[in-house]
Amino acid sequence: ILGWQLLGIWDSKPHEFPPPLIKTIFVRESSTNEHWILMKNGLDASLQHPWGIGLGTAGPASVRFTKFLTENNFLQIAIEMGVIELVLFVAILMGFMKKLLMAKGNWSRRGLFLSLFAITVAGFFTHSFEETTTMLLLFGFSGMYLPSERR
Repeated sequence: ILGWQLLGIWDSKPHEFPPPLIKTIFVRESSTNEHWILMKNGLDASLQHPWGIGLGTAGPASVRFTKFLTENNFLQIAIEMGVIELVLFVAILMGFMKKLLMAKGNWSRRGLFLSLFAITVAGFFTHSFEETTTMLLLFGFSGMYLPSERR
């Protein structure tokens, strides 16, 4: 509190928590509201078109022509390819996470699980699965560290 007072972060109002500066860093009302509106529009579109409306019609790839952003990787998949493909994508993702989590011994596998989990959580707010470098590194290391199941 003394540091906040000295740096002027608190604006001399100790009864106000969190301080205004901290609030402006983590809560941006116009941006946050815009994200919710885009996600709602994406959910409505995915419910109207359960079979999907085609690749490149939502998300960052659509900016050039239709500009239909969802700010949610999972909604983008549901809009572009349909609800069945979204369920398939989530099932593959969960299976991969389970395989990484259940791998015995090596902590690097658990680190890869945490990385994939973080990217998945970020996918609810951004297009995290479209970061090619991140995904290639994650799946490349996962392929190296996971044991093969040859019988």
